[in-house]
Amino acid sequence: MRIIILMCAIFIVGCAQQPKEPPKDIKSSTYYVKNEKKLKITQFPKPSIPAEAIEKMQQGWCATKFDISKEGVPENVKILECSPKDLFEDFCRRSIEGYRFDTEGQQIFGYTQNCVYHIK
Repeated sequence: MRIIILMCAIFIVGCAQQPKEPPKDIKSSTYYVKNEKKLKITQFPKPSIPAEAIEKMQQGWCATKFDISKEGVPENVKILECSPKDLFEDFCRRSIEGYRFDTEGQQIFGYTQNCVYHIK
């Protein structure tokens, strides 16, 4: 019985914790993008940062996953995780939707990309 209670407590604590830093393989800059498959970005719109983040000097990051059409247009953009939660999600999604990629005519499924917001 004690083991079950201990396991439940560990599970609840683990689920309640929010990551405070981006994954270690992400470098920090004003807006840094890490691509898994190293596709060439042909159109990179200037990202916007929430006014609330600027006022509070709040840095953050989002991990995303999406498909890319044969024409290089991102589709089905999903935010997998963000820190802090509920601050950068919409800004990251809109930014990614404005990207264009050189896919060499191939459709890409499950492309992952991390966006980091660093306030200086």
